[in-house]
Amino acid sequence: MCETDPTWVSADMLTAYSIESQLGKEIGAGHPLDGVPFTVLATCTACDDALIEITKTGQRMGVHPTWGKLQEPPFPMSWVVGDPWLALQVEDAIIRVDVDSTKSAHDKPFPHPYAGCSCENCQNLGAQQDVFPSNDVRRWFRSLGINPSRPSEVVKYGLTKDGHLYGMTYHMRGRFDEDSVALDLYGFFTVIQQINEDSIEIKNRVGPPPSADFGFEPILQVDLMVVAPWVLDCPESP
Repeated sequence: MCETDPTWVSADMLTAYSIESQLGKEIGAGHPLDGVPFTVLATCTACDDALIEITKTGQRMGVHPTWGKLQEPPFPMSWVVGDPWLALQVEDAIIRVDVDSTKSAHDKPFPHPYAGCSCENCQNLGAQQDVFPSNDVRRWFRSLGINPSRPSEVVKYGLTKDGHLYGMTYHMRGRFDEDSVALDLYGFFTVIQQINEDSIEIKNRVGPPPSADFGFEPILQVDLMVVAPWVLDCPESP
């Protein structure tokens, strides 16, 4: 175990699986992690410590594998690591958002065109990415680590009397507190965050794949509608 604060590096899938399998052999009855599903997120650069995340609660813990057989508690040693989740209440639901992971994913290089599409409809909205979504929505997005200029998907629905109607989809690393929501038969739930005139839908059912690489679930999808003018130097698309 590290005597100072560990430096964590993300664990690849093979490393995570290997450590999870090993801990499954070591953790016995009476251990805080006995029967508790978790995911290995990272390993320490200086020792064998692993950073894990409890599946249900999102709590992060450090664990030091012994690389042996079944152990007697308190081995393998484990300890609580600071909670990275921001608590956000929307309607009656409590949403936990991992702001740092969301921001880190959105900050990664993204060489593709706006919303991953080069069609005129998407590029028309992309040309106005400093205007849409609105300033208040953009401010709210940034507080959650979301880059408002990097939607996962943009869909043009048609032309209204006020302009062109678009649907915009974003993603963030987050989850609903199960005690605060009533999931449907499929385990899904949706809430609406109202910001001035904008209605933002937050749900745990992910449609288009996130444009940002979050590395680990859980992922929440964030959808909203905007009406934008046509600004490209080409004929308007219907």
